[in-house]
Amino acid sequence: MLQLTRYFLKLSLVFSALIFMSCGSPLDYYSQSHGLCQNSEALASGYLVTGECHTLSWGGSFPITLNLDQNLPPIFFQAFEKAINTWHSALGRSVFQLRTGLSNSNNVKLLAQDEWKNTGGEDLQQARTVYRYEKNKIVDFNILFNNVLQYSLDINTNTVHLTTLITHELGHVLGLAHTQGGLMNAILPNGVERQPEHSDIQKIVNLYFF
Repeated sequence: MLQLTRYFLKLSLVFSALIFMSCGSPLDYYSQSHGLCQNSEALASGYLVTGECHTLSWGGSFPITLNLDQNLPPIFFQAFEKAINTWHSALGRSVFQLRTGLSNSNNVKLLAQDEWKNTGGEDLQQARTVYRYEKNKIVDFNILFNNVLQYSLDINTNTVHLTTLITHELGHVLGLAHTQGGLMNAILPNGVERQPEHSDIQKIVNLYFF
């Protein structure tokens, strides 16, 4: 029987001591790692890539099911609905669906401080998305949020605009990497709202031939 090597990929947004978020290491590999991609062209592609510099994409069928912890605050359900609708409108098709209750994969959770730290989170990180992939296909993921920080649906300089943060994380689920600007930028000031840009949409269309 063919043995498939499995990798884990984490992308995170970090909240700074001022009011900015910045990415720590954009790529962290867990389990059996072959190192980071060193090909500048692959890294500049705007796509997630493996250690061997192959483009990663969702390996399952669409729509992708997101399993939301039933104990999440109501604001998270509202923000996920808005973020999903944003992607559906941008792409002209349904690529996500929500389900209440945790499963074996594709879970969304808000972690208390101790659990956040125990699972590798840093104090100032807002969220991180952890992927497991086989060969060049993402086979499952978890989106984790830091319970210490303040989130809001409103544009407020004292809080994280949750819908933008979730829209960003869903971009990762679809295979987008961090960019120098726009929605997928790893730096996001509090109270800033962003939408998928044409380049984000086109990358996804090209990746899946929508």
